[in-house]
Amino acid sequence: MPFLSLVLAVAQATSTEITFAGAGGIELKGTLLRPEAAAKPVPAVLLLPGSGPTDRDGNQLPALRTDLLKSVAEDLAAAGIATFRFDKRACAASRSTWPTAAEEFGPFFSWENHLGDATGAFKAMQSAEGIDPGRCAVLGHSEGGLITLGISGSVEPAAVVLAGAPGRPLWTVLREQLAAQFPRALGEEAAAKLLEANDRIALAIQETGQIPGDVPDVLRPLYNDSVAVYLRQSFGLDPAALARAMKAPTLVVNGSRDVQISPERDAGPLYEALAARPNGVQRKHIVEDASHNFKPVRSDTDPGFAGPPSSDFLAAVRSFLTETLKP
Repeated sequence: MPFLSLVLAVAQATSTEITFAGAGGIELKGTLLRPEAAAKPVPAVLLLPGSGPTDRDGNQLPALRTDLLKSVAEDLAAAGIATFRFDKRACAASRSTWPTAAEEFGPFFSWENHLGDATGAFKAMQSAEGIDPGRCAVLGHSEGGLITLGISGSVEPAAVVLAGAPGRPLWTVLREQLAAQFPRALGEEAAAKLLEANDRIALAIQETGQIPGDVPDVLRPLYNDSVAVYLRQSFGLDPAALARAMKAPTLVVNGSRDVQISPERDAGPLYEALAARPNGVQRKHIVEDASHNFKPVRSDTDPGFAGPPSSDFLAAVRSFLTETLKP
């Protein structure tokens, strides 16, 4: 779509703030972006963000701004598809919902509650004015892809997009990320000791549900009591097994220069699992020279955070959803 046409279509879209009940009845808020002047109900896509305190646009402000989900929403609106995106319970905009007692943080931020929030958001989107409830899909980015797999038994999306989603257990992916970063930053000897400590901590969490008391300072941002329940519940998940159980047509999309989720070791197994389904519809698309956030990567030192998403990524998502959500 020519740039001017895209701008005009987005400008004519209707943006509505929606409040819905997440897990445990907490109030969460999001944005429904709906194409303007639609003569009949339109299809819609729930956009689920990645890990951490990520907001509805795909940002962790003020440290990180990618506007990935906002960009996807605007692109789909121009193609006649509505979207709903919301602020996670962990992000600053949802702070008023947080518990006051320290011992309540772990259960509050549990994996099960993240699934419940996403399920509530999907149902709120389905029931919104002007939305065709039979043509509602989910796009999950990074951790959001795993949440998408996790809610497939609670809702029935008409289509699914797994964007930069893990295809292996989270603890395996996390260890691989640390193994790539630590030697460069700390040296081989220190890295080896920290990886050994990481393995011990991950095992203890899976066995006891508790964070050990001797976590090295470098690892404390990853392992603290507020995420103990979340980690125990999520570390044991097998994304490939969850994918095999899904029924919806699914697109697996990954950046070729994603340093967090591997095109080979994550996108590959996910697609293979989907392809093993009887009568399943699945596609895989690797966006060349794109980062985990699907931004163009121009050099080995470019983290791929800046600028608009790859046009190839947007086109792949748009084409798949337009085809699968047609009347």
